[in-house]
Amino acid sequence: MPDNKKPYFKPNNFTGSISENIDTFLKKYDRAATINGWTEAEKTQYIPVFLEGSALTFYDNIIDSGEDLKWADLEKKFRLEFEPIAQTDMLRLMLEKRKQLPDEHTVSYINDAESLCRRIDKDMSQGEMRKKMLIINRAVDHGESVQKLANEFGVGQQTVRDLIKQKNEIFKFISCAEVSAKKRKTMKKSSLSDMESALFEWFKQKRIEGIPISGPMVCEKAKWFHEHLKIEETFNASQGWLFRFKTRHGIRQLDIQGESLSGDLTAATLFNDEFNSFLSKLNLSPDQVYNADESGLFWKMLPSKTLAAQSEKSAPGHKSSKERLTIMTCSNATGSHKIKLTVIGKAKKPRSFKGTEMKYLPCDYYHHPKAWMNQVIFSEWFFNVFVPSVQKFQNEKGIPKRAVLLLDNAPSHPSESTLKTPDGQIFVYYLPPNVTSIIQPMDQGVISCLKRRYKKIFLRYLLQEDCFDSMKELLKTWTIKDAIFAVCNAWENVPATTLRLSWAKILDQDYDDEESNEDTIDKDIKACLDLATSIPDFTNVNEDDIVDWLQKDLNEEGFERLSDSDIAVRYGSVSTPSTSQQPDSSSESDNEEHFEKIQTSQAMEAVDVLLNFCEQENFDFHDIIGLRKIRSE
Repeated sequence: MPDNKKPYFKPNNFTGSISENIDTFLKKYDRAATINGWTEAEKTQYIPVFLEGSALTFYDNIIDSGEDLKWADLEKKFRLEFEPIAQTDMLRLMLEKRKQLPDEHTVSYINDAESLCRRIDKDMSQGEMRKKMLIINRAVDHGESVQKLANEFGVGQQTVRDLIKQKNEIFKFISCAEVSAKKRKTMKKSSLSDMESALFEWFKQKRIEGIPISGPMVCEKAKWFHEHLKIEETFNASQGWLFRFKTRHGIRQLDIQGESLSGDLTAATLFNDEFNSFLSKLNLSPDQVYNADESGLFWKMLPSKTLAAQSEKSAPGHKSSKERLTIMTCSNATGSHKIKLTVIGKAKKPRSFKGTEMKYLPCDYYHHPKAWMNQVIFSEWFFNVFVPSVQKFQNEKGIPKRAVLLLDNAPSHPSESTLKTPDGQIFVYYLPPNVTSIIQPMDQGVISCLKRRYKKIFLRYLLQEDCFDSMKELLKTWTIKDAIFAVCNAWENVPATTLRLSWAKILDQDYDDEESNEDTIDKDIKACLDLATSIPDFTNVNEDDIVDWLQKDLNEEGFERLSDSDIAVRYGSVSTPSTSQQPDSSSESDNEEHFEKIQTSQAMEAVDVLLNFCEQENFDFHDIIGLRKIRSE
């Protein structure tokens, strides 16, 4: 842009994320053009200065196509590409899952929910909708009487009771309401932006698989996606396009032999310098820097040399015990803020949780048909768990209200433009794919420590073998509920020092006085071996077997790998609702028993027995006090 044309009035940059409105941006851009005296041709010429992310990608693809567009045509294309219809799925999810926070004022909560409703469908009857939401909120969340609410809102008491009963249905109806008919006259076709999104997802997955990727491979796969997505716009996989694609997605080098995909120490050093400079520029302290990562957990697997495992192997139709959950750990770089563990299972509510309110679990539980993390679940976790938890922690500690979440490039993670708060103060930063295995904090001993401690708890449970006919019968009693509580206990017991040390390859902190991860590993292995040798079924197990067992699921991923066709379907013009990824399954594949309701007298007797045992075995007095507190209440 020539110096004499530099604007003295600038619109905010537009990235194309769901938190932005294309109409608002274009109005501000038109206003800037009027104030600055730009011609129609100059408006077309200068707009990329104010674009970022997917919006800039969309603009570059239009230019690559060779079209000679006037401003009116370009403006129309932007409105079609970034119209609100493309945002409704995420908005519906946000509304359906939106809950009032403990310290949030009711009016603020209702205003936010109403705003989401208006963004989903401007034609909704806002007065009636607001009235229903207020009644439900005050009756359910604040315990106000039916009679009081009926009198205040001028409705019958039965109407209030019906609204309370239908709370879930009403909120789901609002969140799934159809957009107005005038917005649904045409079906939105796949675009070149969709093609690039699909291509980058393919690229990330191939890098995770360790497959070398060259420039010609990227160009050929781009043509493949262009064809399979049935995109009508012209596309040339030119060297100019390839250069811009690499720049947009932080891909540093591709050559004829393919990029090195194993851990790149040079790239890791460059990233560390870049990331620390970024933190310094924003004045972010280690307390404000977080990392999250997913992993699969084989929650019922035995060491291979146990008698039970060997017996299973010799049985007809044997299938290895690899029943899995996905877990996700997250904490800040000082270890002072550990986010509640995230667990993903196959069932919406496993049978072993009958009679248990899921909201009282020591974790945030989600479900997926294959127990995978996906972008819908991750987005829900980011906005409903991570952001509120960070804000609460920073309020309590008097820390400036800003934070960054460091992530790898897993296909289950949405884009940077999606994962940020409306005020931009909490956002994500992506690791380059070829350094993740070397420096990602949660992979530097945190997840492995969590799994070792889970397996110690599992082994302690197996010490009961002499009370059962066989190890096989005992294993049937270890349910998903037991596994979830055990892994949450393990997460609570991951030391802050382990969390701090995991950042040693990225951040400059003082680590001199802290116990090394190697010391922790040795102690955990010894503890597991001591427990295992006390179990009759484990007579043939030695230290090597324990180490092998502890490492079985160490590199188990928490997301599903997609085929090229699956990726094309995901970014095609016909998509399935996000809820279809999480059907209401009610059971897992384990042999969970039917649980009868426990009477108060039975519970009291059990607590008395447990108290006597704990005192007999000289348990920690804090545990005994806790049991006595339960007994007295």
